[in-house]
Amino acid sequence: MRASRAGALFRLDRPMASIALTGKYAVGEHQFAIVDDDMVEHLSQWKWKAKPNGNRNNVYAVRNAKIDGKNVTLRMHRVVLGLSADDRREVDHDNHNSLDNRRSNLIPATRSENALNARRIHQVGACKHCGTPMERDISSCARGNHMACKPCKAAVRARRMAAAKPVSLSRAECFRSLS
Repeated sequence: MRASRAGALFRLDRPMASIALTGKYAVGEHQFAIVDDDMVEHLSQWKWKAKPNGNRNNVYAVRNAKIDGKNVTLRMHRVVLGLSADDRREVDHDNHNSLDNRRSNLIPATRSENALNARRIHQVGACKHCGTPMERDISSCARGNHMACKPCKAAVRARRMAAAKPVSLSRAECFRSLS
């Protein structure tokens, strides 16, 4: 059964309620956001779209709104938990499905707590500087980082430090510059 309320479609023929998403990323497994049954009516008053995060490794349900005269993007999981825009906490999706917005799957967390639950992936490749073959296990959040072997990382760090050339003042010179 499909029903429509205020322009947003939702499905009730699944074991859990879901809200249809729009936009070019709303294809395949990203067509619907999963929500609690008691949230369907509340969330269906808006049109939600599928939007990838910056790393493009997760797709979230979002909507645009105007708050205090500013255009803002609201993420469905923050609306479900009732987190305001000025609340700096993140939302951790316990089962790693960024479109599963049931309360039982959402955990308010600090950035470091959220990172502890990030999926780990095994990456095989080569150092971007010297081409040495290498492998590593990294957080899926860091997937876009280029691989570099330890000797190359140390050389790059040394070059950056040499370029920065920190100025060293004696304690007396430092106090004179303040007066």
